[in-house]
Amino acid sequence: MSESAPLPSPPDTPPAERLPGELVRAVRLFHALDQAGLAKSFQVSVRTVIRWEQRGIDPELLPVDQGAKQPKWRKLLILWLLARYRRTASPDTRKMESTCTTSTDPA
Repeated sequence: MSESAPLPSPPDTPPAERLPGELVRAVRLFHALDQAGLAKSFQVSVRTVIRWEQRGIDPELLPVDQGAKQPKWRKLLILWLLARYRRTASPDTRKMESTCTTSTDPA
């Protein structure tokens, strides 16, 4: 019997690390989701989301769907949400600088 080879990680996916609860909450709010919305996205209970926000989450320990095309889709989803948050959550200082510059016109 041959074991199926593990699927490769998507590009730009860092190794999974334990995410603190504050970060889970920040990612949820960044994506404009309430706890019920995040629970629905991950097909878990609202209580599970509350627990994630209190204790943190280890993406490696998320439930695996054996029947799904991508069994570790929950892990990939949380890592994608996190990457998007990290990429866009910091303010774009170039926009801020361009709006803050004022010309001094001697009148």
